[in-house]
Parts: sequence; structure tokens; C-alpha cells
Amino acid sequence: MKIKNNDLFIITGIVLLSLAFRLYAFLNTSVINSDGVYYINQARALFNNDWDMAKNCGFDFISLYHLLIPLFYRLLGDWIYAGQSISILFGTISVIPFYFTLRRFFSLSTSMTAGLAFAVNPFFISYSVELVKDPIFWFFALLGIYFLIFAVKKDKLHLLPFSSAAFLLAGFARFEVLIYFAGSIIYILLFEEKKLKKLLFFTMPAIVLVALGIVLNVFFPQEKLNLWTLYFLPRTQHFFHYYFESLMNPDILIKSVAVLKLFIYRTAKVIYLPYLPIFLIGLFSMKSELGREKRFRYFILLSFISIIALYFFYMKIQVLSPRYAVFFILPAYIFICFGIERIVQLGTKKGIRERSIILFICLYIIFAVVVSPDNVLPRKSEKVIYKTAGEYIAKIENNRSTIIMAPDTRIMFYANLNSPVIECGNKLMKYDALIKMNYQDMAHFLKSNNVEYFLWEAKAWEGAGYDFLTAIDPAQFRELMRWDSEHGRLILFKVMHR
Repeated sequence: MKIKNNDLFIITGIVLLSLAFRLYAFLNTSVINSDGVYYINQARALFNNDWDMAKNCGFDFISLYHLLIPLFYRLLGDWIYAGQSISILFGTISVIPFYFTLRRFFSLSTSMTAGLAFAVNPFFISYSVELVKDPIFWFFALLGIYFLIFAVKKDKLHLLPFSSAAFLLAGFARFEVLIYFAGSIIYILLFEEKKLKKLLFFTMPAIVLVALGIVLNVFFPQEKLNLWTLYFLPRTQHFFHYYFESLMNPDILIKSVAVLKLFIYRTAKVIYLPYLPIFLIGLFSMKSELGREKRFRYFILLSFISIIALYFFYMKIQVLSPRYAVFFILPAYIFICFGIERIVQLGTKKGIRERSIILFICLYIIFAVVVSPDNVLPRKSEKVIYKTAGEYIAKIENNRSTIIMAPDTRIMFYANLNSPVIECGNKLMKYDALIKMNYQDMAHFLKSNNVEYFLWEAKAWEGAGYDFLTAIDPAQFRELMRWDSEHGRLILFKVMHR
């Protein structure tokens, strides 16, 4: 795996550019994503070695991302920066296995151009500054693809366990990406020579992991040491619970049409609309490219399996977020390379130099992002009002643990971020359910659950059955602060318990 000087120069430049775009997004992202509340609270519980709270203070699983946050917190001393730095790190370095995988098949110029498109893709940039587990899965999934391709092309079977291990680590970050592990097994069985030997090498880490899990479970039966109970069991239970009942539904055809439309829309969003023409040109060049290199079938197989998996995911959860579309995009990025090569081929036939064509495509890729820098930001600044409200409460409470009923979990998160006690926002009734109560029932609920602060949000209360602001009893609620923003008005009340 000796790296040539040209490749080292190119990948260093791409990584630095990738980092620069992510730092721009980081510096212009003022408030965390709502999922980040759960990740940080659970990571804080793990840091305190409170595994029971960790499993009940957010998501019903503990992933690799949860485990890394306390480690980065020890280095940085800030929970939010710890979570974001993990995303930035893995989001930035994901381009490394991506680029070197392409170099197994394509020229330096094509790999560089596709690597550039991946590094500055607004979707991947924006999620690289979020408190999410996705960048970890991107990196290890791409690393698994790289090791498998390198192993089978160079007949270095000792690298296949590294591929498998990378996929398993990706699965520990995002369970659904284990379809790559399954897809790789199918590929070996269908298309590779020395099938059984390669399959044995590839599955070795999984076999060792299962055996190790059984041994640990016998000698150390604590639940926190059981990876299956810790992560994989909750994920499989969540997905397959009533799955077949939801699949065998009379409106399955309507759902199928809906998922097709959503898939096209989400895929276009992840690829990034200005890059879509290159992708489509490559897609229509697939047949000729398959004739040139048979192992392109691996990427096409993974893409096809991902589409099937996305269909079944939608049938279960009725959601197809762009984050799920990435399962398809990572292996399907090969079509970007096909498209670049096809454009170069057509251009050179018209007498244009290859270097000029590559330069034009690279400038187009960068300009398409720079011309609209807001595309790389995960959200608009209007949500900063939640951070402002939370930090205001933390200030007046002097970072004392405080229970808050608010329209967004981030308010209570910021209010308790520096408190020695972790307050889990998922323990209270949903804000929408509170609005449906009448005034007296709502006031009674807040007091009986020791809620100290209540935030009224104009937008959320538009559909309420009464006007809370005119119904207020000063003996029950005392107004402390008002904030007005693009998101609307937010009013903070102190709940009077006497």
C-alpha cells in the first residue's frame, strides 16, 4: 500500500480543503441539533459510569459515538466541542479511504476531481458539524470498501478481515450500514474466485466477536459489557417490532410510490443538485464501464442492496431522511467518476485538452458551493433563541439543576449543561400534549412534576384551545423574560410552587 508522492500531495490538499469548509460551517453553527441533547446527556452519564442512566436518558442504545464523546471531553473539557470535534474529524478524513478506493480504478485527475466533489459536498459538510454518529459510519464504511477492493484486486486476502472489522465498526455507529457487510458477503459468493477462502477471511472478525461476546457473557455477565444488549438488540427490536404487520398493509402500493419519490428527492439533495448532471452522465455510462472493470459490480451491488434496504426502512418508519440516502450514495459515488471520465472523453474529442476540462470541472464543483455558502450550514440561526433562553436560565440559577418545560429539548439542555446533575428531557410529557390540556390541568401537571420554568412559544400555542397569556394567574406563573426572533416570540415564566 505504498503511496505515491502525487497521491500524497493531492490527498493532503483535499483533506485541508475539506477541513477548511467544515471549520467554516462549525464557526457559523450557533446551536446544536436536537439529537445532540440525547447524545451529550448519555455521554455525560457514561462519563460518570452511570450505565443505567445512559440507557434511559435519550436513545435506547449506546453507540460508538456515545463512547467516543467522553474521551474527547477529557481532551477538550467541553461537551459540545467534544461531540462536534468527533464529527469534524471523521467527516474530514472520510475522503481519504474514498480517494484511495477510486485510485484502484481511475486516473489521478478523475480521482482528485471526484474526491474534491465529496470533500466539499454541502450535505456532508453540514452533517460534519452536527452532534450525530453519521460521520463515524461514513469513515468506517468507506474504509471497509477500500480494504475489500484492495484485497481482492491485489489478492491480499489478509486485508479482508480489516474490511470486515471496518464494516462492523461502522455498524456500531449506525446499525443499518451492516447491509454493506451482508452485501460484501453476497459479492464474494457471486463474483469472486476462491469464494470460501475469501469468505472465511472476511467473516473472521465477526466470528471472533461473537465468540468473544459469548465468553465475556459467561465470565462477566454484567449487561454493560454485553455489546449485543448494549447496542444491537435495541436496534433490531426497534426495527423489527411489528415490522411485517406494517409491511402487509393495504396501502403498500401508495407507500411504494411515495418512497420512490422521496428516494429521488433525498438522493438529489445528498448528491447536491449542481453535481447531479455529472452523476446522471455517469449513470448512463454504467454499461460501458462494467465492460472495462468487472469489480465495479461491487459498488453497483451495494447501491442496489441499499435501495432495497431503504424501501423496507420506509415501510417500517414512514421516514426517509437524507441521512438514510447516504447508504446508497457512498457506493454510488462511483457514478460521479464515470461522469467525469465521460465528460473528459467528449471534450477531448472536440479538441479540448484534458487538463483544461478537469480544471473547469473542479472550478465548477467549488463555485457551486461557494456561491451559496448557507448550503453548508446545518440550520438557520433562528434556533439560537433556544440556546439564549437556556443559558439565561443557567445564569439566574447559577448552573443549579433545573427542570424546565419548553417547546424544544435544547432549552433544558443548555440550562443544565454545566450542572452536576444530568436532567433528561425525555422524562417529561411532550410539549404538544401539554398544549392540549386546559389551564388548570396544565398548571397542576407542572407543579406536580417539580417543573420550575415554563416557556410559552407563540408559534406552538397558535392551535391551543385557549389564550394562555390572558388566562395566567399571577399566583401560579411569573413572567421573567421575553425574546423575539424570526422564529417568533418566546416568554419565560417562573412556576410558583407556593
